[in-house]
Amino acid sequence: MKIVGAVAIIVAFSAIGFLVAHHYTLRAQQLQMLQSAFGLLETEICYGLTPLPKAFDRIGKRTAEPLSSLLINVGEDLLFHRLTLTEAWRHFLQSLGRVSALKKNDLDCLWYFGQGLGEGDLAEEKKKFRLLSQQLQEQYQEAIQERDKNQRIWQYLGITLGIAAVLILI
Repeated sequence: MKIVGAVAIIVAFSAIGFLVAHHYTLRAQQLQMLQSAFGLLETEICYGLTPLPKAFDRIGKRTAEPLSSLLINVGEDLLFHRLTLTEAWRHFLQSLGRVSALKKNDLDCLWYFGQGLGEGDLAEEKKKFRLLSQQLQEQYQEAIQERDKNQRIWQYLGITLGIAAVLILI
């Protein structure tokens, strides 16, 4: 019975360590997904001249979760709920912050991007998209560095703490 308990403790601590480590990988993946989605959004808005609600809906249908449904919701908020872009964008960022592994500074980049989106001429919109792309790329590089630095540490820490807890209890 003691062996089963010891194994359960080690597995539980290890799972926590691996879960925290996976969070670092998720952030990098989600930043890549954002880069791709906003590249598509730039194409829709700047080159396809698609209205914002329809552009958000189209991009939402072409991306993966958690981003997909949130982008579709922005389009619906603009079209059906008659929210301003600022209000819809705030809802988007709040929801994205809850369901993603993104950090506050990642969301801040998106917040500044959303300010005045759709209000400028084509050249201004392209500049905004270029700036966002650069910022997301920087955030992605930071996420990769954090992942490489911390992922193994958390994995080993979970296993080590599990073994230490078993030794203390024995």
